[in-house]
Amino acid sequence: MSVFDRNSRLVVDDDQELLALIAELGKRNGYAVLTADTGASFKQILSEHQPSLVLLDLQMADMDGVEALRHLASLGSKAEVMLMSGMDHKVLATARQFGLSMGLQMQAAMQKPVRIVELEAILARHRGERSPLMPEDLRRALDEYELTLHYQPILRRSGHAMEISSVEALVRWQHPVRGLLYAGEFLPLVERENLMTELTDFVLNESLRQVGHWHARGLRLGLAVNLAARTVSDLNFPDRLSRVLQEYTVAPGSLCFEVTEAAAVGDLKLVMDSFARLRVKGVQLALDDFGVGTSSLTQLYKMPYNILKIDQTLIGEMLSSRQAHTVVSALIDLGHKLSLTVCAEGIESEAVYSQLDKLGCDCFQGNYLSRPLPAVALENFVREWNAAQQITSNLLVG
Repeated sequence: MSVFDRNSRLVVDDDQELLALIAELGKRNGYAVLTADTGASFKQILSEHQPSLVLLDLQMADMDGVEALRHLASLGSKAEVMLMSGMDHKVLATARQFGLSMGLQMQAAMQKPVRIVELEAILARHRGERSPLMPEDLRRALDEYELTLHYQPILRRSGHAMEISSVEALVRWQHPVRGLLYAGEFLPLVERENLMTELTDFVLNESLRQVGHWHARGLRLGLAVNLAARTVSDLNFPDRLSRVLQEYTVAPGSLCFEVTEAAAVGDLKLVMDSFARLRVKGVQLALDDFGVGTSSLTQLYKMPYNILKIDQTLIGEMLSSRQAHTVVSALIDLGHKLSLTVCAEGIESEAVYSQLDKLGCDCFQGNYLSRPLPAVALENFVREWNAAQQITSNLLVG
């Protein structure tokens, strides 16, 4: 296979008119477009090129999209993959989830017919430097403070109001060439280079320092941090954490670790040891991304979680799928019966927020409420929101 093609896109579709249109868009805007209208041509192109973006139709005469995803994964493709299909949203979501499970960089899917303006914007967005990130880039980022944190607000019921009671810390990489990179773009490299401990220590130190600063300024916010599998199994981690909490004068109860089930399915005895020590110290634990993949009900009562976070895929399908709505409702009810605080993540619209409110969800998180923000912008947003909610609450009580 050739070196990574920094500025090329591969379009896989048996619609000749669509292929010709995308090729023309590429010619007009200065990027290369490779086209494949059969499974054989798709595989031949990938044997010679490594495109930065693959647009893939799910339905072709001699190869379906799932076969294509499996082939991309077998090659270890680093391309971003975007599905296109006239099939319903649920099929697209399932195929995308399959691609993610195979380790592919799946992007949001598009339903046909595709609007030219939307297609051109997507293709243009992927123009530019797309060469793979290298280990030396990551080590430089850690050494030269290129990593930064953004914070996404989490709403919680408080009497008659919805107050921002905590934030989730999300790591970003301010790359000197590529600009701001999101975690999904570099976490696989962190894992491969065994730098997860260093990254976790950075996130904890920086986020707890910031929370300590907010507390000193009278802004009492809790903090949620994602905990990786490698850290879960580190028996020295609880003691390191205690030292950091003391350094920044943050009470353990202000910190919540979000853990996916995948991160907690290793050595069960080791995981329970680590989780129990964290809970004894007063730290909160949330079972993250619940409701998709390998989610197991046994996690809810075998592990000392006190928060349940419903996965954003389910939340995103609530309005279009009666089944998804039913599952979300059942999970909220189940969480409450197990004395868990239930949080919905990935809320993208007022309609979804309203439905979750009616179902009795406790906490709310998503871009509809606020995208992740730098620390200063987050502080201003929280103060303005909570002040407005306090006025509303006083009016209702009065």
